[in-house]
Amino acid sequence: MVDGKGWKRARLIPVAGIAGDREAEQRATSALLAVLCVVRDLSLEVLTPLGASSAAKATVEAFTEVNLTAQGKSVRPDGVIRVSYGKRVFTTLVEVKTGTNELGADQVNAYWQAAREARFDHVLTISNQITAAGTHPVRGLRVQKNSPVQVSHLSWTRILATALRLKNHTGVDDPEQAWILEELVRYLQHDASGVLPLSDMGTSWTSIRDAARAGNLEQSHCWPARSRETD
Repeated sequence: MVDGKGWKRARLIPVAGIAGDREAEQRATSALLAVLCVVRDLSLEVLTPLGASSAAKATVEAFTEVNLTAQGKSVRPDGVIRVSYGKRVFTTLVEVKTGTNELGADQVNAYWQAAREARFDHVLTISNQITAAGTHPVRGLRVQKNSPVQVSHLSWTRILATALRLKNHTGVDDPEQAWILEELVRYLQHDASGVLPLSDMGTSWTSIRDAARAGNLEQSHCWPARSRETD
C-alpha cells in the first residue's frame, strides 16, 4: 500500500509552466471565464451589475481568443461572455491584464467599437489597477453615458475579494461548484498568476474615507446592488 506522503494534490487550474506576461494573461482569462460558466453564484456577483440576467438558471457561456473587426481592422480581445435567459441575451467583450501591465485607451476604444459593430452590450476590462466603483482607470475612452455599449472595469482584487466572500462567508450550496471556486481562489492567490496583492486602495480611497467619516457615503461609492429575476 502506498501512503502518498509528499505527493502533490492534482489541481484544476495549475500554476506550473507559466512563462511570461502573455501566458499569465491567457491562463487567468481562461480560468476566470471557465469558472464563471460553472459557478453561478460568482457570475451573479460579477456580471449582473453590468446588465446581465440575474436569473439563477441563466446560462453563462464564455469564449477566448476571439476574432472581431473594428472599422475594418481585425481585433482580438481576450474573451467574450454571453449570458442567456429566455429571449434575453447579454454579451460582453473581456480584456485582461495581469502583473503591472496597464490598459490602454487605443485598445479599449477599439474593443468598444468592435462591440458596437457586433451589437454586443458591454466591454469589461480586468487588471490590477484599482478604481472607485463606476470609474475606469483609462482616460480618453470614447464611450459616453448614453452609449448603447458601456465599458466597466474590475480589479483582480475585487474579483478575488468577491470569490473569497462567497467561499468563506456566503457559501456555495453545490459542493462541486464550491470546490471549483476554491480552486480559482487558490490560483488567483498564487504569485505566478499575475494577480498582485493589494498594495494600496487606489486614488479614490481618500474621498470615500472622508465621505464615510462625514456620514454622507452615497450609493455611487459602492458596487451597484443586483436584483434577482424570477427563475
